[in-house]
Amino acid sequence: TRFTLSTMTFSFTEPRIDDSAYKAEAENFSLEEKKTIEGDIFGGQNDLEINKDELNELLGNLRNELENSPSDGKIAFETAKERCPDIAYATEVLEAFLRAEHCDVKAAARRAENYWEAKFEAFGENAFGSVTLDILNENEIEALKRGVVRFLNVRDKSGRGIIVTNRKDWFLGTRENRNSMKRIFFFIFELASKDKHVQEHGVIFLWHFSSSLDMEDWDRKVSSGFVKKCLELAPIRTCAFHTLNPGFLVIMEGSALKSIFGLKLRHRWIVHSQDLSKEDLVRELGMYGIPSTAVPKYLGGKLDWNNPAWIMDMLERE
Repeated sequence: TRFTLSTMTFSFTEPRIDDSAYKAEAENFSLEEKKTIEGDIFGGQNDLEINKDELNELLGNLRNELENSPSDGKIAFETAKERCPDIAYATEVLEAFLRAEHCDVKAAARRAENYWEAKFEAFGENAFGSVTLDILNENEIEALKRGVVRFLNVRDKSGRGIIVTNRKDWFLGTRENRNSMKRIFFFIFELASKDKHVQEHGVIFLWHFSSSLDMEDWDRKVSSGFVKKCLELAPIRTCAFHTLNPGFLVIMEGSALKSIFGLKLRHRWIVHSQDLSKEDLVRELGMYGIPSTAVPKYLGGKLDWNNPAWIMDMLERE
């Protein structure tokens, strides 16, 4: 059952995870799983330290798994193996997928295959090359300059990378706009995946909602597509997902979002109250290992991040 108000569609039948189901899941985690979740949320305990011999063995196993696994209709990776094997089988790319799946070879192979499918869906023929600024369109580059998504040039106390996005700035409404958001996130994820700190320590997200976000701005297709096509497939390990200043829409849709996030991510999702002052928000983020020097100034932190200058520098280098 659905009803629509302006551009926003609500669903009463879409899968949801209520508080009792959420608590039951948490209680059923093993002690090891609970420690892993705690380490991902607070940092410093789940770093993936792999010696050279172990890594080479894992990479060899992953290459064999990818080479011999049935395509199951996933033509993008099969095409990538033929047209750009130097990218598809690049050591740094495969290592990123391995680390994203805690060195589970089969899971890393499935993630890589699914990632190529989503990448082809977003970029078409350009998927079979490096994802650089020159394959983004002018509007997407301008959005990056505005800071719609930022891969910060600092790390948290545990060495984790930090990706910040302001939900108010997302493109809305049309299929073309939703695809642009996917392309922008793919660019940021591939950029982050090349960072050794991110590979070893993972990445955390700061998902900021403007207080002025209203019903006309809410697009579940964008939100669910972001999670399904990006977080679960990207060649980076998402340690934690912080929602800042969520507003009533996120709170109201929280049980549906938990279902969208999936088992792993919903227990690594931290919602920070919209009633917090900037000072209290920065203090609360600090409890999760994110220092004020890694929080942008517009959120109350000390980081002065010049997004247009960063993009222009990348354009010049490319």
